[in-house]
Amino acid sequence: ENLEASSTEDYLRNWLKRKQSESREATAERYASLVQRFLDRIGAKAKRDIMHLSAKDISKARDEVSQNLTPSTANMMVKVIRTALNQALRDGFVDTNEASRVTLIKRLKKAKRRPFTKPEIRKLLKVADFEWRGIILCGLYTGLRISDIALLTWENLDLVNAVLTLESRKTERRMDIPIAPRLKQYFDELPAGDDPSAPL
Repeated sequence: ENLEASSTEDYLRNWLKRKQSESREATAERYASLVQRFLDRIGAKAKRDIMHLSAKDISKARDEVSQNLTPSTANMMVKVIRTALNQALRDGFVDTNEASRVTLIKRLKKAKRRPFTKPEIRKLLKVADFEWRGIILCGLYTGLRISDIALLTWENLDLVNAVLTLESRKTERRMDIPIAPRLKQYFDELPAGDDPSAPL
């Protein structure tokens, strides 16, 4: 039977639309940014039929992303393209998944992470502007991820009971976190707005 026809770009964009309805918003956004990186790297080849996409094209894109960003971003991009091409295989647009022939980049062992020391935190707070001071204090006293901190709104903040209430973006778990006195002092300094959905 004849295979269906589509350019690489068109197929990947249509695949992303499917993923938006199947995945969490943050996952769909991550897929979209990785697909865009891939399309940028393959250039004019993105307009050619997806049948002509080769393992060599994918490897070249992987290597460029690894050099300009990180090996883990390059590897994640390859994994996303593999997933998309598996669907293209099922849909009848390709007869082989070329991305499955592309190896992932071996990463060097990461240096072990450690928490900031108190003197380091004091140095950070000394040079940080008002907004970053709040983000640092929030991370220090709540343990929240930076994305969750950046998305906090006045609705999340209960100053009367000194509690932060939110749903984690990554785990989708609801949390009620007591606000430490030093963090509450920072929140008390914020100019209150009329809009409860406005960011802190």
